[in-house]
Amino acid sequence: MVISVLVGILLVIQMGSAREEARRMSCLSNMKMLALSVSMYCQDYDERMPHAAKSQDQTYPYFKNGQILACPEGGTYAMNDKLSGRLLWEIPDPARTILLYEVDSEGERLYDVHHGGSNYAYVAGNVSWHEKSQ
Repeated sequence: MVISVLVGILLVIQMGSAREEARRMSCLSNMKMLALSVSMYCQDYDERMPHAAKSQDQTYPYFKNGQILACPEGGTYAMNDKLSGRLLWEIPDPARTILLYEVDSEGERLYDVHHGGSNYAYVAGNVSWHEKSQ
C-alpha cells in the first residue's frame, strides 16, 4: 500500500514536469517561427531588420498565426531594440546576437520563465534556453 502511494506521488511529479517541459518546447517553437518570419522579412526588404517597436506588425504577413506571439507560460516576445532597422551584414555574430527574448505584460524582460531560465532566438535563426545568471 505504501509503495503504491509513493508510485502515485512520483507519477504526479513526473506529469507536472513533463507539462512544464512541453510548454518550454512550445515556447521555443514559437520563437523559431518568429525568427524565421524576421528572416523572410529581411529577404524582402533588402536585408534590413524590422523596427523593434513595429516588428510584430511588420512580420505578421510571414506567420499569420497570432497564437505564436504568446508564451504558453504567459508573457510574450520582444525584439532586441539594438537591431531595429539594421542591415543583416552589419551584425557581427548573428548566431550569438539575441533577436527575441521573453517579456511580461509590462514589457519587462523575463529571466526565469522555464525551469530557472528563459528562451532566446538569435539573428541566425537558432533558438535556445539559457539558465538564469546568478
